[in-house]
Amino acid sequence: MILALALTFAPQLEKIGVVRFDAVAEMSGIVPSSRYSGTYWVHNDSGDSARIFPIRRDGSSAMVKADKKWAGIAIKDARNVDWEDITSDGKNLYISDMGNNGNERKNLGVYVIEEPNPSATEVARFKFIPLSYPDQTEFPPKNWDYDCEAVFWLRNKLYFVTKHRRSKFFPVDSTNLYRLDFVDRKNQLTKIDHADSLGGWVTGAAVSPDGSTIALLCQAPLQRVWLYSTQAKNDKFFAAGGRSIGLSNVKQAEGICFESNSALIITNEQREIYRLTL
Repeated sequence: MILALALTFAPQLEKIGVVRFDAVAEMSGIVPSSRYSGTYWVHNDSGDSARIFPIRRDGSSAMVKADKKWAGIAIKDARNVDWEDITSDGKNLYISDMGNNGNERKNLGVYVIEEPNPSATEVARFKFIPLSYPDQTEFPPKNWDYDCEAVFWLRNKLYFVTKHRRSKFFPVDSTNLYRLDFVDRKNQLTKIDHADSLGGWVTGAAVSPDGSTIALLCQAPLQRVWLYSTQAKNDKFFAAGGRSIGLSNVKQAEGICFESNSALIITNEQREIYRLTL
C-alpha cells in the first residue's frame, strides 16, 4: 500500500540584507537586472538627486570596489521629483516619477534608460515620457486617487497601480490599474481595473520571471502581498481575484520584485532587504 502525503507550506519571510552605503537613504523601488546576474537596481524616494544603485541581495554594492561613500550612477540632466518605483523590459529600465502625494502634479512621467553597467558612474542619455490620468480633471481632486508608487512591465506595456488616500496621511485600501497603450502627444493612460479592500495602500508591484504572476505590496494600515494571475481576460487582474499573504515587522516597506518564480524580494525605506518564499 502506497500512502501519498500532501504538505502545505506557509510563506516564509526572512531578513537577508541591509544596504550599508550612505547614499541610499530612503530606498523606494527595486528591480532585478536583466544583464548582470545577482544584481538589483534600486533608487531613493523624493528629495534625492537623479541616480540609481546596483546592489546585491545582501545589500552590498554590485559596483566593483565601491566603498561606504559610493554615490551610485547619476542620470545626467534628469530630476527626481518623486521617484517611487522601477521596472524593466529586459533591455531598458523604466523609472517611475509618478509620486503625487498632494494629487496636484501635472508633470508626471517615466524616465527610460538603457540598463547601464554596474561599474558606470553616469548615464548620459534618457527618454522622458510625460503621462496623465484620463479621469483626473481637478488638481487636487476631491478624492485623492492619483498617487502612484507601483509600476510593472508586462506583454510589452507599462502598467501603473495607484495609491489612494483621503488626506495626506489617511490611507484608503483601494487601487486603480492603468495601462500605457501607446505613446503620443498626450500620453494619456488607460484605466482598466479597480480593487477594494486590499488591507493597505499599494507601494510596489512586480511580475514573476515566467510572466504568470503579478505581486502587489501593500503597506498601511495592514502589510500584505497580493498575488494575481496575468491570464485574466482584458487585463482585469484584480477583478479575477487574488491571493493575500500577511506581513509583519517589515517597517516602511516600499519595494518589491521577484527573486524567482517562487520567491519575492521586499525592501523598506530603512534600507533592509527581505526574502518572502512563497
